Amino acid sequence: MSVSKDPVRGTYYVQCWYKDWTGRRCKKSKRGFKTKKAATAWEVDFLRQMEGTPDMTLNAISNHAERYYNLEKNPSTRWTR
Repeated sequence: MSVSKDPVRGTYYVQCWYKDWTGRRCKKSKRGFKTKKAATAWEVDFLRQMEGTPDMTLNAISNHAERYYNLEKNPSTRWTR
């Protein structure tokens, strides 16, 4: 869990490691946070989502899928499929 400041851009970035559903270690990086607090909040939320614990509720899985679908699809195709 690492939150650092980019000296060139003046923004914060996150680098963290997690295990995917196959057990393989993966690295995730995200840049462009204006505050350290926002970067830390994103990191905690991301790691909680990647935990993949079996006690996740159906509502949590549904919210995650809906967020993914809304980000990946264009607004015009989102409602036609």
